Amino acid sequence: MELNKLELITHPAVQTLVEVKWNLFGKRACLFNVIKNILYAVIWSALGVSVPDDGAYYLPLTDNWWRITLETIGVLMTIYFMITQYTEARKVIKGQAAFKNWHYNSVDRDVEFCHPKWPEERTYIDQELERIQHSKAGRYFGNAWNIMDWMIHLIVWVIVTTRAVSVALDNETLRVLHLRIFALSLVLIWLRMLKVCRAFQSLGPFIILLGHVVQDTLKFAFLFFEFFIPYVCAFWMLFGGEKNSQKMKEAGLEGEGYRQMNDLIFSVYQMTLMGEFYWADLTCIDKLMAQILVGTYIAIATVICLNLFIALMSDTFARVYQNARANAMLQQAEQILSAEKVLPKRKKIEVRSYLCESCAPLERYIAEEEGKNKSNPGDRIYDRINRHTDMVSDSIKEQLKDLKKELKTVKKDVESTKRSTPPSIRTWQTNNDKKIVALQQSIANITSRQDEMLRLLNMSVNRSRYSETDT
Repeated sequence: MELNKLELITHPAVQTLVEVKWNLFGKRACLFNVIKNILYAVIWSALGVSVPDDGAYYLPLTDNWWRITLETIGVLMTIYFMITQYTEARKVIKGQAAFKNWHYNSVDRDVEFCHPKWPEERTYIDQELERIQHSKAGRYFGNAWNIMDWMIHLIVWVIVTTRAVSVALDNETLRVLHLRIFALSLVLIWLRMLKVCRAFQSLGPFIILLGHVVQDTLKFAFLFFEFFIPYVCAFWMLFGGEKNSQKMKEAGLEGEGYRQMNDLIFSVYQMTLMGEFYWADLTCIDKLMAQILVGTYIAIATVICLNLFIALMSDTFARVYQNARANAMLQQAEQILSAEKVLPKRKKIEVRSYLCESCAPLERYIAEEEGKNKSNPGDRIYDRINRHTDMVSDSIKEQLKDLKKELKTVKKDVESTKRSTPPSIRTWQTNNDKKIVALQQSIANITSRQDEMLRLLNMSVNRSRYSETDT
Protein backbone atom coordinates (compact mmCIF):
# COMPACT_ATOMS: atom_id res chain seq x y z
CA MET A 1 0.00 0.00 0.00
CA GLU A 2 2.72 2.48 0.97
CA LEU A 3 4.78 1.70 -2.16
CA ASN A 4 1.73 1.88 -4.46
CA LYS A 5 2.45 -1.49 -6.12
CA LEU A 6 -0.29 -1.79 -8.73
CA GLU A 7 1.12 -5.06 -10.11
CA LEU A 8 0.57 -6.75 -6.73
CA ILE A 9 -2.96 -5.47 -6.19
CA THR A 10 -3.98 -6.86 -9.61
CA HIS A 11 -2.88 -10.39 -8.69
CA PRO A 12 -5.93 -12.71 -8.65
CA ALA A 13 -5.19 -13.96 -5.12
CA VAL A 14 -4.93 -10.41 -3.73
CA GLN A 15 -8.07 -9.33 -5.60
CA THR A 16 -9.97 -12.29 -4.19
CA LEU A 17 -8.80 -11.46 -0.65
CA VAL A 18 -9.90 -7.84 -1.09
CA GLU A 19 -13.28 -8.98 -2.43
CA VAL A 20 -13.85 -11.37 0.48
CA LYS A 21 -12.93 -8.81 3.13
CA TRP A 22 -15.01 -6.15 1.36
CA ASN A 23 -18.08 -8.38 1.53
CA LEU A 24 -17.39 -9.40 5.15
CA PHE A 25 -16.94 -5.98 6.75
CA GLY A 26 -15.44 -3.41 4.36
CA LYS A 27 -18.57 -2.45 2.47
CA ARG A 28 -20.62 -2.04 5.65
CA ALA A 29 -17.93 0.12 7.28
CA CYS A 30 -17.56 2.35 4.21
CA LEU A 31 -21.30 2.86 3.84
CA PHE A 32 -21.51 3.79 7.52
CA ASN A 33 -18.70 6.33 7.05
CA VAL A 34 -20.46 7.80 4.01
CA ILE A 35 -23.70 8.23 5.94
CA LYS A 36 -21.88 9.87 8.86
CA ASN A 37 -20.05 12.33 6.63
CA ILE A 38 -23.16 13.21 4.62
CA LEU A 39 -25.02 13.92 7.86
CA TYR A 40 -22.06 15.98 9.14
CA ALA A 41 -21.85 18.05 5.96
CA VAL A 42 -25.61 18.60 5.78
CA ILE A 43 -25.75 19.81 9.40
CA TRP A 44 -23.04 22.45 8.94
CA SER A 45 -24.46 23.47 5.55
CA ALA A 46 -27.89 24.02 7.10
CA LEU A 47 -26.31 26.08 9.87
CA GLY A 48 -24.33 28.10 7.32
CA VAL A 49 -27.15 29.03 4.98
CA SER A 50 -29.46 29.93 7.89
CA VAL A 51 -27.15 32.47 9.56
CA PRO A 52 -29.35 35.47 10.45
CA ASP A 53 -28.39 38.90 9.10
CA ASP A 54 -29.08 40.68 12.37
CA GLY A 55 -26.74 38.45 14.38
CA ALA A 56 -29.53 37.03 16.57
CA TYR A 57 -28.29 33.45 16.43
CA TYR A 58 -30.12 31.99 19.42
CA LEU A 59 -32.76 34.52 20.49
CA PRO A 60 -35.61 34.01 20.89
CA LEU A 61 -35.07 30.38 21.99
CA THR A 62 -38.54 29.30 20.89
CA ASP A 63 -37.71 30.13 17.26
CA ASN A 64 -34.03 29.04 17.24
CA TRP A 65 -34.11 25.82 19.29
CA TRP A 66 -33.40 23.79 16.13
CA ARG A 67 -30.21 25.79 15.48
CA ILE A 68 -28.96 25.03 18.99
CA THR A 69 -29.80 21.35 18.47
CA LEU A 70 -27.96 21.14 15.12
CA GLU A 71 -24.91 22.97 16.49
CA THR A 72 -24.78 20.60 19.45
CA ILE A 73 -24.97 17.57 17.14
CA GLY A 74 -22.28 19.08 14.85
CA VAL A 75 -19.91 19.75 17.76
CA LEU A 76 -20.46 16.27 19.23
CA MET A 77 -19.79 14.68 15.84
CA THR A 78 -16.60 16.74 15.54
CA ILE A 79 -15.45 15.46 18.94
CA TYR A 80 -16.32 11.90 17.84
CA PHE A 81 -14.31 12.28 14.62
CA MET A 82 -11.35 13.71 16.55
CA ILE A 83 -11.35 10.79 19.00
CA THR A 84 -11.60 8.34 16.08
CA GLN A 85 -8.72 10.01 14.26
CA TYR A 86 -6.60 10.08 17.41
CA THR A 87 -7.22 6.38 18.05
CA GLU A 88 -6.41 5.52 14.45
CA ALA A 89 -3.22 7.60 14.57
CA ARG A 90 -2.04 5.80 17.69
CA LYS A 91 -2.72 2.39 16.15
CA VAL A 92 -0.96 3.33 12.91
CA ILE A 93 2.14 4.70 14.67
CA LYS A 94 2.27 1.76 17.08
CA GLY A 95 1.83 -0.79 14.30
CA GLN A 96 4.49 0.77 12.11
CA ALA A 97 6.93 0.93 15.03
CA ALA A 98 6.31 -2.77 15.73
CA PHE A 99 6.83 -3.58 12.05
CA LYS A 100 10.10 -1.62 12.06
CA ASN A 101 11.41 -3.60 15.05
CA TRP A 102 10.35 -6.90 13.50
CA HIS A 103 11.95 -5.98 10.17
CA TYR A 104 15.20 -4.96 11.85
CA ASN A 105 15.40 -8.17 13.91
CA SER A 106 14.60 -10.40 10.93
CA VAL A 107 17.34 -8.79 8.83
CA ASP A 108 19.76 -8.84 11.75
CA ARG A 109 19.34 -12.62 12.08
CA ASP A 110 20.83 -13.03 8.60
CA VAL A 111 24.19 -11.62 9.72
CA GLU A 112 25.38 -14.92 11.21
CA PHE A 113 24.72 -16.69 7.91
CA CYS A 114 27.01 -14.39 5.90
CA HIS A 115 29.96 -16.26 4.42
CA PRO A 116 33.40 -14.61 4.65
CA LYS A 117 33.97 -15.48 1.03
CA TRP A 118 31.23 -13.04 -0.07
CA PRO A 119 31.78 -9.79 1.82
CA GLU A 120 29.31 -7.93 -0.40
CA GLU A 121 26.50 -9.88 1.26
CA ARG A 122 27.49 -8.56 4.71
CA THR A 123 27.83 -5.06 3.25
CA TYR A 124 24.30 -5.22 1.83
CA ILE A 125 22.83 -6.40 5.16
CA ASP A 126 24.65 -3.64 7.06
CA GLN A 127 23.27 -1.04 4.66
CA GLU A 128 19.78 -2.46 5.00
CA LEU A 129 20.00 -2.38 8.80
CA GLU A 130 21.14 1.23 8.69
CA ARG A 131 18.30 2.15 6.36
CA ILE A 132 15.71 0.48 8.61
CA GLN A 133 17.19 2.12 11.71
CA HIS A 134 16.98 5.62 10.20
CA SER A 135 13.56 5.13 8.63
CA LYS A 136 10.70 7.01 10.23
CA ALA A 137 8.06 4.85 11.88
CA GLY A 138 4.63 6.35 12.04
CA ARG A 139 3.74 8.04 8.75
CA TYR A 140 0.22 8.94 9.82
CA PHE A 141 0.57 12.56 8.72
CA GLY A 142 2.27 11.45 5.53
CA ASN A 143 -1.24 10.87 4.22
CA ALA A 144 -2.78 14.10 2.88
CA TRP A 145 -6.29 12.90 3.78
CA ASN A 146 -5.36 12.76 7.47
CA ILE A 147 -3.94 16.27 7.33
CA MET A 148 -7.16 17.44 5.70
CA ASP A 149 -9.23 15.80 8.45
CA TRP A 150 -7.39 17.64 11.22
CA MET A 151 -7.60 20.91 9.26
CA ILE A 152 -11.38 20.49 9.11
CA HIS A 153 -11.56 19.79 12.84
CA LEU A 154 -9.49 22.91 13.52
CA ILE A 155 -11.66 25.04 11.23
CA VAL A 156 -14.84 23.79 12.90
CA TRP A 157 -13.50 24.87 16.29
CA VAL A 158 -12.57 28.24 14.79
CA ILE A 159 -16.19 28.57 13.59
CA VAL A 160 -17.50 27.72 17.05
CA THR A 161 -15.07 30.16 18.70
CA THR A 162 -15.83 33.07 16.37
CA ARG A 163 -19.56 32.40 16.75
CA ALA A 164 -19.29 32.48 20.54
CA VAL A 165 -17.13 35.64 20.56
CA SER A 166 -19.36 37.49 18.08
CA VAL A 167 -22.46 36.63 20.16
CA ALA A 168 -20.78 37.63 23.41
CA LEU A 169 -19.31 40.95 22.15
CA ASP A 170 -22.04 41.74 19.60
CA ASN A 171 -19.38 43.03 17.19
CA GLU A 172 -20.16 43.52 13.50
CA THR A 173 -16.54 42.96 12.40
CA LEU A 174 -16.39 39.62 14.21
CA ARG A 175 -19.75 38.69 12.72
CA VAL A 176 -18.47 39.30 9.18
CA LEU A 177 -15.24 37.41 9.93
CA HIS A 178 -17.23 34.49 11.28
CA LEU A 179 -19.42 34.41 8.18
CA ARG A 180 -16.41 34.40 5.84
CA ILE A 181 -14.66 31.60 7.72
CA PHE A 182 -17.90 29.61 7.79
CA ALA A 183 -18.39 29.98 4.02
CA LEU A 184 -14.86 28.80 3.20
CA SER A 185 -14.97 25.92 5.67
CA LEU A 186 -18.06 24.41 4.02
CA VAL A 187 -16.01 23.70 0.90
CA LEU A 188 -13.51 21.63 2.91
CA ILE A 189 -16.24 19.85 4.85
CA TRP A 190 -17.86 18.66 1.64
CA LEU A 191 -14.50 17.73 0.09
CA ARG A 192 -14.03 15.38 3.02
CA MET A 193 -16.62 13.16 1.34
CA LEU A 194 -14.01 12.20 -1.23
CA LYS A 195 -11.99 10.36 1.40
CA VAL A 196 -14.79 7.96 2.31
CA CYS A 197 -16.11 7.54 -1.26
CA ARG A 198 -12.78 6.47 -2.79
CA ALA A 199 -13.30 2.89 -1.56
CA PHE A 200 -16.04 2.34 -4.16
CA GLN A 201 -14.60 1.15 -7.46
CA SER A 202 -16.88 3.39 -9.53
CA LEU A 203 -15.55 6.56 -7.84
CA GLY A 204 -12.06 5.55 -6.76
CA PRO A 205 -10.23 6.19 -10.09
CA PHE A 206 -11.72 9.69 -10.45
CA ILE A 207 -10.80 10.65 -6.89
CA ILE A 208 -7.24 9.45 -7.51
CA LEU A 209 -7.24 11.40 -10.76
CA LEU A 210 -8.33 14.50 -8.86
CA GLY A 211 -5.40 14.06 -6.46
CA HIS A 212 -2.93 13.81 -9.36
CA VAL A 213 -4.49 16.91 -10.94
CA VAL A 214 -3.92 18.85 -7.72
CA GLN A 215 -0.27 17.74 -7.64
CA ASP A 216 0.30 18.70 -11.27
CA THR A 217 -1.48 22.02 -10.71
CA LEU A 218 0.93 22.85 -7.89
CA LYS A 219 3.85 22.06 -10.19
CA PHE A 220 2.38 24.18 -12.96
CA ALA A 221 1.69 27.03 -10.50
CA PHE A 222 5.44 27.62 -10.13
CA LEU A 223 5.81 28.21 -13.88
CA PHE A 224 2.63 30.31 -14.03
CA PHE A 225 3.59 32.63 -11.16
CA GLU A 226 6.99 33.19 -12.74
CA PHE A 227 5.08 35.27 -15.32
CA PHE A 228 2.05 36.33 -13.28
CA ILE A 229 3.87 38.12 -10.43
CA PRO A 230 6.09 40.40 -12.59
CA TYR A 231 3.16 41.33 -14.84
CA VAL A 232 1.03 42.20 -11.78
CA CYS A 233 3.82 44.48 -10.56
CA ALA A 234 4.13 46.07 -14.01
CA PHE A 235 0.38 46.71 -14.26
CA TRP A 236 0.34 48.22 -10.76
CA MET A 237 3.27 50.52 -11.53
CA LEU A 238 1.65 51.86 -14.73
CA PHE A 239 -2.10 51.61 -14.16
CA GLY A 240 -2.80 50.97 -10.47
CA GLY A 241 -3.38 53.25 -7.52
CA GLU A 242 -5.77 56.02 -6.52
CA LYS A 243 -4.35 58.59 -8.94
CA ASN A 244 -4.82 56.46 -12.05
CA SER A 245 -8.27 55.42 -10.86
CA GLN A 246 -9.26 59.08 -10.62
CA LYS A 247 -8.05 59.69 -14.20
CA MET A 248 -10.16 56.80 -15.44
CA LYS A 249 -13.25 58.19 -13.71
CA GLU A 250 -12.62 61.63 -15.19
CA ALA A 251 -12.59 60.00 -18.63
CA GLY A 252 -16.03 58.59 -17.95
CA LEU A 253 -14.84 55.05 -17.20
CA GLU A 254 -15.44 52.85 -14.17
CA GLY A 255 -11.90 53.10 -12.77
CA GLU A 256 -12.40 50.47 -10.03
CA GLY A 257 -10.66 47.49 -11.62
CA TYR A 258 -7.16 48.77 -10.87
CA ARG A 259 -7.67 50.96 -7.82
CA GLN A 260 -6.73 48.39 -5.14
CA MET A 261 -4.08 45.70 -5.39
CA ASN A 262 -6.58 42.87 -4.95
CA ASP A 263 -8.75 44.34 -7.75
CA LEU A 264 -5.74 44.62 -10.04
CA ILE A 265 -4.64 41.01 -9.32
CA PHE A 266 -8.10 39.74 -10.20
CA SER A 267 -8.18 41.83 -13.39
CA VAL A 268 -4.84 40.38 -14.51
CA TYR A 269 -6.15 36.89 -13.70
CA GLN A 270 -9.17 37.67 -15.88
CA MET A 271 -6.76 38.31 -18.76
CA THR A 272 -5.45 34.76 -18.37
CA LEU A 273 -8.97 33.40 -18.88
CA MET A 274 -9.81 36.01 -21.55
CA GLY A 275 -12.49 37.54 -19.34
CA GLU A 276 -13.46 41.18 -18.73
CA PHE A 277 -10.36 43.14 -17.66
CA TYR A 278 -11.34 46.80 -18.40
CA TRP A 279 -9.30 47.36 -21.55
CA ALA A 280 -10.62 50.91 -22.03
CA ASP A 281 -9.37 51.87 -18.56
CA LEU A 282 -5.83 50.78 -19.50
CA THR A 283 -5.76 52.62 -22.84
CA CYS A 284 -6.97 55.77 -21.07
CA ILE A 285 -3.73 55.88 -19.03
CA ASP A 286 -1.08 54.58 -21.46
CA LYS A 287 -2.26 52.97 -24.70
CA LEU A 288 1.21 51.85 -25.94
CA MET A 289 2.24 50.11 -22.69
CA ALA A 290 -1.24 48.63 -22.36
CA GLN A 291 -0.89 47.02 -25.79
CA ILE A 292 2.61 45.73 -25.02
CA LEU A 293 1.80 44.31 -21.58
CA VAL A 294 -1.61 42.88 -22.45
CA GLY A 295 -0.41 41.39 -25.75
CA THR A 296 2.68 39.71 -24.32
CA TYR A 297 0.87 38.50 -21.21
CA ILE A 298 -1.95 36.91 -23.20
CA ALA A 299 0.57 35.26 -25.53
CA ILE A 300 2.59 33.82 -22.65
CA ALA A 301 -0.06 33.05 -20.03
CA THR A 302 -3.04 32.10 -22.20
CA VAL A 303 -1.53 30.63 -25.35
CA ILE A 304 1.58 28.93 -23.96
CA CYS A 305 0.99 28.25 -20.27
CA LEU A 306 -2.65 27.21 -20.45
CA ASN A 307 -2.05 24.87 -23.38
CA LEU A 308 0.88 23.37 -21.52
CA PHE A 309 -1.36 22.87 -18.51
CA ILE A 310 -4.05 21.20 -20.64
CA ALA A 311 -1.45 18.86 -22.14
CA LEU A 312 -0.19 18.01 -18.66
CA MET A 313 -3.73 17.21 -17.49
CA SER A 314 -4.35 15.03 -20.54
CA ASP A 315 -1.19 13.05 -19.90
CA THR A 316 -2.12 12.61 -16.24
CA PHE A 317 -5.63 11.44 -17.14
CA ALA A 318 -4.32 8.91 -19.68
CA ARG A 319 -1.69 7.60 -17.25
CA VAL A 320 -3.98 7.24 -14.25
CA TYR A 321 -7.11 6.04 -16.06
CA GLN A 322 -5.09 3.37 -17.85
CA ASN A 323 -4.79 1.63 -14.49
CA ALA A 324 -8.27 2.58 -13.34
CA ARG A 325 -9.22 -0.83 -11.97
CA ALA A 326 -5.89 -1.25 -10.17
CA ASN A 327 -6.19 2.22 -8.62
CA ALA A 328 -9.74 1.49 -7.52
CA MET A 329 -8.66 -1.79 -5.94
CA LEU A 330 -5.79 0.00 -4.19
CA GLN A 331 -8.13 2.58 -2.67
CA GLN A 332 -10.55 -0.13 -1.65
CA ALA A 333 -7.78 -2.15 0.00
CA GLU A 334 -6.60 0.92 1.90
CA GLN A 335 -10.09 1.55 3.28
CA ILE A 336 -10.44 -2.12 4.19
CA LEU A 337 -7.19 -2.00 6.16
CA SER A 338 -8.36 1.13 7.98
CA ALA A 339 -11.69 -0.55 8.81
CA GLU A 340 -9.93 -3.72 9.94
CA LYS A 341 -7.76 -1.81 12.42
CA VAL A 342 -10.80 -0.54 14.32
CA LEU A 343 -12.73 -3.83 14.30
CA PRO A 344 -13.60 -5.27 17.70
CA LYS A 345 -11.49 -8.19 18.83
CA ARG A 346 -14.40 -10.61 18.52
CA LYS A 347 -15.12 -9.52 14.94
CA LYS A 348 -11.44 -9.93 14.01
CA ILE A 349 -11.51 -13.50 15.32
CA GLU A 350 -14.66 -14.23 13.29
CA VAL A 351 -13.08 -12.85 10.12
CA ARG A 352 -9.89 -14.87 10.60
CA SER A 353 -11.88 -18.01 11.36
CA TYR A 354 -13.93 -17.53 8.20
CA LEU A 355 -10.77 -17.06 6.11
CA CYS A 356 -9.21 -20.21 7.59
CA GLU A 357 -12.29 -22.42 7.32
CA SER A 358 -13.96 -21.20 4.10
CA CYS A 359 -11.12 -19.64 2.09
CA ALA A 360 -8.23 -22.06 2.57
CA PRO A 361 -8.58 -23.01 -0.21
CA LEU A 362 -11.30 -20.82 -1.72
CA GLU A 363 -13.32 -22.55 -4.43
CA ARG A 364 -13.89 -20.34 -7.48
CA TYR A 365 -15.99 -21.27 -10.49
CA ILE A 366 -15.02 -20.69 -14.09
CA ALA A 367 -18.19 -18.69 -14.75
CA GLU A 368 -17.35 -16.36 -11.85
CA GLU A 369 -13.80 -15.87 -13.10
CA GLU A 370 -15.19 -14.89 -16.49
CA GLY A 371 -17.35 -12.22 -14.87
CA LYS A 372 -20.65 -14.17 -14.63
CA ASN A 373 -22.04 -14.20 -11.13
CA LYS A 374 -23.29 -17.70 -10.33
CA SER A 375 -24.94 -17.06 -7.01
CA ASN A 376 -27.61 -19.76 -7.58
CA PRO A 377 -26.38 -23.17 -6.27
CA GLY A 378 -28.34 -24.92 -9.04
CA ASP A 379 -26.37 -23.00 -11.68
CA ARG A 380 -23.13 -23.99 -9.99
CA ILE A 381 -24.17 -27.67 -9.98
CA TYR A 382 -25.11 -27.34 -13.65
CA ASP A 383 -21.67 -25.90 -14.47
CA ARG A 384 -19.95 -28.69 -12.53
CA ILE A 385 -21.95 -31.45 -14.30
CA ASN A 386 -21.32 -29.76 -17.64
CA ARG A 387 -17.57 -29.83 -17.07
CA HIS A 388 -17.75 -33.49 -16.00
CA THR A 389 -19.83 -34.36 -19.06
CA ASP A 390 -17.30 -32.71 -21.33
CA MET A 391 -14.49 -34.68 -19.71
CA VAL A 392 -16.35 -38.00 -20.15
CA SER A 393 -17.29 -37.12 -23.71
CA ASP A 394 -13.69 -36.29 -24.57
CA SER A 395 -12.51 -39.58 -23.06
CA ILE A 396 -15.04 -41.60 -25.10
CA LYS A 397 -14.09 -39.75 -28.26
CA GLU A 398 -10.45 -40.63 -27.71
CA GLN A 399 -11.38 -44.31 -27.31
CA LEU A 400 -13.42 -44.15 -30.53
CA LYS A 401 -10.47 -42.64 -32.38
CA ASP A 402 -8.20 -45.45 -31.19
CA LEU A 403 -10.72 -48.12 -32.19
CA LYS A 404 -11.21 -46.57 -35.62
CA LYS A 405 -7.46 -46.52 -36.19
CA GLU A 406 -7.26 -50.18 -35.20
CA LEU A 407 -10.18 -51.01 -37.51
CA LYS A 408 -8.48 -49.29 -40.45
CA THR A 409 -5.30 -51.24 -39.78
CA VAL A 410 -7.19 -54.55 -39.71
CA LYS A 411 -9.03 -53.69 -42.94
CA LYS A 412 -5.75 -52.94 -44.66
CA ASP A 413 -4.34 -56.28 -43.52
CA VAL A 414 -7.45 -58.07 -44.76
CA GLU A 415 -7.32 -56.43 -48.18
CA SER A 416 -3.66 -57.21 -48.63
CA THR A 417 -4.27 -60.76 -47.48
CA LYS A 418 -7.15 -61.24 -49.94
CA ARG A 419 -4.91 -60.27 -52.82
CA SER A 420 -2.15 -62.70 -51.87
CA THR A 421 -3.88 -65.38 -49.82
CA PRO A 422 -3.97 -69.01 -51.10
CA PRO A 423 -7.05 -71.13 -50.40
CA SER A 424 -5.24 -72.89 -47.58
CA ILE A 425 -5.59 -69.97 -45.17
CA ARG A 426 -9.25 -69.06 -45.67
CA THR A 427 -9.83 -69.96 -42.07
CA TRP A 428 -7.49 -67.14 -41.00
CA GLN A 429 -9.45 -64.71 -43.17
CA THR A 430 -12.69 -65.82 -41.56
CA ASN A 431 -11.22 -65.07 -38.12
CA ASN A 432 -10.18 -61.57 -39.24
CA ASP A 433 -13.67 -60.91 -40.54
CA LYS A 434 -15.05 -61.88 -37.15
CA LYS A 435 -12.61 -59.45 -35.49
CA ILE A 436 -13.79 -56.65 -37.73
CA VAL A 437 -17.40 -57.38 -36.88
CA ALA A 438 -16.54 -57.44 -33.16
CA LEU A 439 -14.75 -54.05 -33.42
CA GLN A 440 -17.69 -52.53 -35.23
CA GLN A 441 -20.01 -53.89 -32.56
CA SER A 442 -17.77 -52.36 -29.83
CA ILE A 443 -17.83 -48.97 -31.52
CA ALA A 444 -21.62 -49.11 -31.73
CA ASN A 445 -21.88 -50.08 -28.06
CA ILE A 446 -19.60 -47.23 -26.96
CA THR A 447 -21.56 -44.74 -29.05
CA SER A 448 -24.87 -45.87 -27.57
CA ARG A 449 -23.39 -45.73 -24.04
CA GLN A 450 -22.21 -42.18 -24.71
CA ASP A 451 -25.66 -41.10 -25.88
CA GLU A 452 -27.33 -42.75 -22.90
CA MET A 453 -24.91 -41.12 -20.45
CA LEU A 454 -25.46 -37.67 -21.93
CA ARG A 455 -29.24 -38.20 -21.79
CA LEU A 456 -29.13 -39.20 -18.12
CA LEU A 457 -26.84 -36.31 -17.24
CA ASN A 458 -29.14 -33.81 -18.94
CA MET A 459 -32.12 -35.25 -17.10
CA SER A 460 -30.35 -34.94 -13.74
CA VAL A 461 -29.27 -31.39 -14.50
CA ASN A 462 -32.80 -30.33 -15.45
CA ARG A 463 -34.18 -32.02 -12.33
CA SER A 464 -31.67 -30.20 -10.08
CA ARG A 465 -32.38 -26.84 -11.72
CA TYR A 466 -36.14 -27.31 -11.36
CA SER A 467 -35.74 -28.25 -7.69
CA GLU A 468 -33.61 -25.13 -7.08
CA THR A 469 -36.24 -22.97 -8.80
CA ASP A 470 -39.00 -24.44 -6.65
CA THR A 471 -37.07 -23.80 -3.44
